[in-house]
Amino acid sequence: MWKKNPKEGRHHDRHGGDGTVVPEYGGQASLLNLDQSRALVDRIRELQLKIDLPEICVVGQTSSGKSSLLSAISGIELPSSDQLCTAARVEMVLSEAANFKSRVRVVTNGRSGTFDKTTDEATEVAGFISLAMAEAVAGEEGKSKISENSLVVVQAEGPGLPNVSIVDLPGIVNSTKEGESDEIIRISKKLVTDAIKNPRTVILVVVPAADCARNSAVLQSAREADPDGERTLGVITKPDVVEQGTEQSLLELATNMSGYTINLGWTVVRCLDKCQREKGATLADGYQLERAFFAETRPWSELGADSTVVLGAAKVGQRLSVVLRERIRAQLPSVVKEVLRRRDDTRRALEKLGPAVSDPAQRRLAFEVVKRQLVALATSCATPTGSASNDDFFKLDPKTLRNDNLLSARARREIERFRDGVHEATVAAAIRIPKAEYLSDDTRLRCLEMASDLRPEWAFGTSVTVEDVETFENGTENGTENGTEGLLASVDEVGLIFDGDGVKRFQLEETWRLGELIKSSSGHELPGFHSFGTFQRIFQERVMGLWRAAATDCFQSVCEASREVLHRILERSASGRPFPSLVAALTERLTKAFELLVDDADYKLLNLLELEARPSTQNHYFFETLQKIRLAPLVAEITQLSSSLPDPTMVSRNEVLAILQKQAKRSNDDHMLLDMICFFQAYCKVATKRFIDNVEQIIGSMVRQLPTDVEEALAGVMDADLHSVIYEPQAVAERRKRLEREVPSLDAAVKMIEMATL
Repeated sequence: MWKKNPKEGRHHDRHGGDGTVVPEYGGQASLLNLDQSRALVDRIRELQLKIDLPEICVVGQTSSGKSSLLSAISGIELPSSDQLCTAARVEMVLSEAANFKSRVRVVTNGRSGTFDKTTDEATEVAGFISLAMAEAVAGEEGKSKISENSLVVVQAEGPGLPNVSIVDLPGIVNSTKEGESDEIIRISKKLVTDAIKNPRTVILVVVPAADCARNSAVLQSAREADPDGERTLGVITKPDVVEQGTEQSLLELATNMSGYTINLGWTVVRCLDKCQREKGATLADGYQLERAFFAETRPWSELGADSTVVLGAAKVGQRLSVVLRERIRAQLPSVVKEVLRRRDDTRRALEKLGPAVSDPAQRRLAFEVVKRQLVALATSCATPTGSASNDDFFKLDPKTLRNDNLLSARARREIERFRDGVHEATVAAAIRIPKAEYLSDDTRLRCLEMASDLRPEWAFGTSVTVEDVETFENGTENGTENGTEGLLASVDEVGLIFDGDGVKRFQLEETWRLGELIKSSSGHELPGFHSFGTFQRIFQERVMGLWRAAATDCFQSVCEASREVLHRILERSASGRPFPSLVAALTERLTKAFELLVDDADYKLLNLLELEARPSTQNHYFFETLQKIRLAPLVAEITQLSSSLPDPTMVSRNEVLAILQKQAKRSNDDHMLLDMICFFQAYCKVATKRFIDNVEQIIGSMVRQLPTDVEEALAGVMDADLHSVIYEPQAVAERRKRLEREVPSLDAAVKMIEMATL
């Protein structure tokens, strides 16, 4: 039984692929004794897992004496013929017991067939094997057929049987007879190549004494699979029919002197031939004849006790038993690890395929899985909680700390960009109140005419550098005789000011045009009463176009981002199930639902833009802002006056009255213009916040509504719809069946391993 390591405990643990902790039995397998190791491997072998197990494979060409050799080793008479007799792989699992018992069955592609016979008579085994061979090749094409996928399993126990497991492979065929399929050549070579390339396999090479040269192909195959000869054992058969004078070459081969050394050595056997069997010679007779042959025939009779050459079939069985048990013991830890790994991999593969979808209930179940994942992903994408998910779908880029699948975050960034754009556009569209006292029409025209005459390039709305203005102010170009000094004050008064970039600009043009617009739009109303139509026109021309462009750009960007994320959600949700038609159907259905959502949001946005184009507000903050803007120039002038005094609180009454009187001296047109500018600035401040909030609400609601609309769209999928879109391709269905067959066998193998640790 297992021995416990006092330092490490009974088992090491390892983590399975699904996160579970699986016992690590492989490291303990070497503690089993030889019989326990072989028993465990044989029990695993019975499960017909597609796992390479330690075994002995017998290889040789047709009519090389393989079947006769196995009969002599096993003590069981096997079918033998000068023609092809091993038409399928034969796996012989032999063990010693008090009474004889045998079972012969056919396994095809890992599944037991209909042929399954048991007997207590050794003489019946050969007949059962012949019948099993016939069934194994029943579905093959051509004559003298070889089965590539079938295996004849012969389990036998009885007195004197060796404890060994041997796989007899069909002999290598180099040519076919008339009426035979050429596939025999390919299959025979493939079966041998596939079997001996397994590093856990012991290769038993059978070479007839009379055909050593011609059978070099068998030795070459063994050398390619086992270059060092570490797991190859050779058997020379039919030494009694060798030509006289060639015995020395046989001896060189048997003593590893022929150029190819095999570490497990050579054995020479002399088995019953066809004539002797037809005359009724038994296996016991064969053993007696063999002993006599080696005792009387040179060079075998001259071999000393220290010779590495083993003589006799009985000794071959003993040798194979020892070799196999040592091989099993050495390879068992890796076998156990492979069983555990295969069990985990198979479970994961089956889990990835998901449940079967052969009936309406299964199709509905499969759809509900996809639906739940779709809705869950859509919810996480559209809400801030997605950033807290551990799903790789929402993993942040370590450089940008962003993830384009987080739709809520992408929408928030677009809205922030929209907000900044609206503020910048509103500031750029604002009409400034001239810094100097607003001038009468005559003064305004005179200043502009003089400036245009002196510097024609200083037209309305143009910019000049600081150096240009300094040159103009210093009178270096036209001199004081042209009235430069008088013009300087006038130009300053009409609005030649420094902006933030150190450039002086004429600011008069927009106020001039605004004043002209107000005058041309005036009717019979009293002075001081503004025309709503004029204010609306100014607002639409200067602001609304910029707002509309910013809102439309933000809305389109969020819609495009939503489409991208919805497409990724569909790919992710359906990636685990091979249902291409389902992906196409869901894409069509969800695209329609999303476009309806977009149309609804677009309608709301258009209504909002239409409402905002007609200035209106009941917000009391508008009047507070208006008064602050109206009083700002007066407050600034009084503050400037007080700052020049030793005591800022000692501003004289007369000075304040003078400032107020100066403000009152403006013309009606100037009062109307300045008041219109104040109204415009106050309304922009109030309307800007309202507009941004409303656009954000429309776009945010669209994003937040996405998961609900996805769920509602999927809720309308009927069973009749699923029938045409949820189905498994034949290859997937076959793979599922294979995995479903493998899982119980692998679980049983793991259970066997676990039981061995008790």
